[in-house]
Amino acid sequence: GIQGTSHPKRAMSAEVILTRHRGIEIIQDPWLNKGSAYTDAERERLGIRGLVPASQQAMENQIERVVRRIRSLSDPLAQYDFLAGLLDRNETLFYKIIN
Repeated sequence: GIQGTSHPKRAMSAEVILTRHRGIEIIQDPWLNKGSAYTDAERERLGIRGLVPASQQAMENQIERVVRRIRSLSDPLAQYDFLAGLLDRNETLFYKIIN
């Protein structure tokens, strides 16, 4: 989960991210954004309820969906553009996919 402290800090394998960001700051920060993978408790604690889709989707499901989308793009440039856009929106998901 994500918890509050001064600056975002994350080890590559860590599951907890420490931040003071709240609300829209979380959603607009591609490094902190987890898309629809936030738990109810995280949504409340971070003040993002209503800012993310109401339905929760496990990170594994998001990964599967994005991988299918990438594979559906036959042009390498289109794949690159898609991944670059994902990196701009959701670094968490991007790095889970490329690892």
